Amino acid sequence: MRVSPGKKLTYKNNWENDEYYVEGKPVVELKTVSIRGKVYKVTSKDVYVPVQDMGHTYNTRSTHYFIEEAVFGRKRKFDLNEIVPNQPVFAVSYKVQETLKIEDTFWRHSP
Repeated sequence: MRVSPGKKLTYKNNWENDEYYVEGKPVVELKTVSIRGKVYKVTSKDVYVPVQDMGHTYNTRSTHYFIEEAVFGRKRKFDLNEIVPNQPVFAVSYKVQETLKIEDTFWRHSP
């Protein structure tokens, strides 16, 4: 687990699969982020989404990351996939995938 003052977090949606990157490397674990100078603890949940392609249904697994913020005195969860594209978010405590596995390459280029 890497702890840093914060590296810019980027987001990409690939076939309904949320992908996050730090310096071009895929994020595999995210514990804390910084938004507008405030540090948030991150929780995660694996989400399975059915995708139709050429008459076939595939299920994609996507890790969604959430932060909590008090709004009008009540805690609310926000999915980072709604925040990162519109707001600078910095990964503070995170883990990236150092090398690309062959399975990842196969999945991205096969139907």
